[in-house]
Amino acid sequence: MKKPDTDNGMLEVYEAGFKEGRRISLFDAIYHCCRHGLALPDWAAKAFTDGYKKIRDFEAASLDDAFGNARAATAPCRVFWKKPANPFVVRISTIVVSANLESTF
Repeated sequence: MKKPDTDNGMLEVYEAGFKEGRRISLFDAIYHCCRHGLALPDWAAKAFTDGYKKIRDFEAASLDDAFGNARAATAPCRVFWKKPANPFVVRISTIVVSANLESTF
């Protein structure tokens, strides 16, 4: 079956991430499929169904228990890469700090 143009190989990227333990990749795949009108891949359908059954059957106390903590691996990266409010001020501060450090050595 031919891949739709809207896939762009992202579902394979999400699957690889999910297999590496990044639980957010499951929800990225679901969102991607909904956004582009694609069928959910088998791996994502199985992972979602397994988690849903845990919730439905009261085997999990929370969504984190059912699906794993989706944000745990990505939260530090998102904080680190947060866009500064004013990049100009950050750049000037970096130059001043660099100049002060160079003058002390």
